[in-house]
Amino acid sequence: MSPSVMLLLAWIVVCDDSPGEEKPVAFSQLANGLGLRSSVSLLLNIAKGSCLRSLQLASEIVQLSIS
Repeated sequence: MSPSVMLLLAWIVVCDDSPGEEKPVAFSQLANGLGLRSSVSLLLNIAKGSCLRSLQLASEIVQLSIS
C-alpha cells in the first residue's frame, strides 16, 4: 500500500467522530503489518494538521495510479 493511501486512511481515522479506539488501533495494526510502524505517528500528525495540500497531493497520486 502506498504512503499516499496510508495518509488518506490516517485522515479518515483522525476525522472520524465515532467513539472508541477501534479505527486508530486498526490503522496502527495495518501500518505495522506493512512495515510502517515508525510512520504511524507521522502519518497521523500530518492528517491532524492543517496541511490540506498534503492530503490533496495524496489524493491526486492515488487518482493517477487508478487511472
